[in-house]
Amino acid sequence: MQWQAFNFRGVPQALPGVAQELPAYVNRGSGSSLFIARGGSIEGYDVIPPGQSGYIGAHEKMSPHYADQMQMFSSFKYKPVPFERADIEKAATSVKQLNYSR
Repeated sequence: MQWQAFNFRGVPQALPGVAQELPAYVNRGSGSSLFIARGGSIEGYDVIPPGQSGYIGAHEKMSPHYADQMQMFSSFKYKPVPFERADIEKAATSVKQLNYSR
């Protein structure tokens, strides 16, 4: 299975030569999410192959997250996703307040 440098319409979305691949075809979509309801709480998990960011910056420098979830995806593993507000606030590395006015 391959993640190409272009999308399904043939539009480039990455640099040539940076395609990611797995040794076998998997028919699980481009991301897998799992939510488990337990009593009064919800647990969340996901995996987004090949990685969380397809960003390639100037001078062809890839994001450290360009392919950081490929191994996890190919092994049918997930990472935790905070779902409850307290868990989201605990996991946050920064907060941005957006102000909206009409």
